[in-house]
Formats: sequence, structure tokens, C-alpha cells
Amino acid sequence: MYRLIRAALAAALILLVVNLGSGALAFDPSLFVHRHREMAARPGESLRFTATAYCQPGITRSGVDTHSGIAAGDPLQLPVGSVVQIDTSAQKYTGIYTVLDTGTKVQGHHVDLFMHDCGEANRFGKQPVQLTVLRKGWSPKATAPRRLVARLAGI
Repeated sequence: MYRLIRAALAAALILLVVNLGSGALAFDPSLFVHRHREMAARPGESLRFTATAYCQPGITRSGVDTHSGIAAGDPLQLPVGSVVQIDTSAQKYTGIYTVLDTGTKVQGHHVDLFMHDCGEANRFGKQPVQLTVLRKGWSPKATAPRRLVARLAGI
């Protein structure tokens, strides 16, 4: 039994040395560090994000159909189920969105807003927004303070 374990460990060590020697890493730590360099958003926190728009109808990562009020976010920053207030320079897009989708190009402090009209999504382009996290993920314990939510809702 111990010989088998030692043989498996030796084989794993040899593979590691061969991979390191060839300069190819199966895991690139620079990508991991880059994605975690930005601080993860916390409930009640207001941060600068970059917003884009998408218009492909379909089913989101959460399993619901795409519709107005949905945003896609980086699950490391804004897990599915997060609720955010987005303030844009165009008042039309300012409002509360639920993060129900993800995307390969949505990383870090980037949010992608769903729009039914592809022409409108193209006109929206890429713009800076102020994003306030009202709830992070599905947990009610990860909710912003009531006074902040009331202020944003105009109560």
C-alpha cells in the first residue's frame, strides 16, 4: 500500500518538474492575482464599475429567462442573486438590477445590463457607473443597512 502511494507521489512530482521545466503552467497565477486585485464588493458599499449592455435572449445562469432589470456580473464580485443600484449618466438606465447572469467577459468591476433592443444595447456602449450593493448573493444576511436602502428607494 505504501509503495503505491509513494509511486503516485513520485509520478506527480515528476510531472510537476517537467511542466515547470518546459515553462508551461497549467495554472497561471498572474490571472488569479489579477482577478482578485480588485476588492470584492460588500453590501452597502458604493463602487465605480464599468457597464456594458447585452441583448441576447435566453436563459440566465440562474435559470430564468432574460428580461429588463437583469444584470450579468463577475461571480467573485457580485454572485448570482445580488441586488444592486446602478447610477448612470443617462437617467433612463439608473435603477435597481438583479444579478442573475454571468459571462466570460464580465470580470472584475464590470456589469453587463440586459436590454431587449440590440440597437439600444449598442448605443449604451461602455460607460462608467456608480454601483451600490444592496444585497450580495441570495443571503438576506448580506443586505445593506435599511437606512441606505430607504434612501436609495426615496423613502
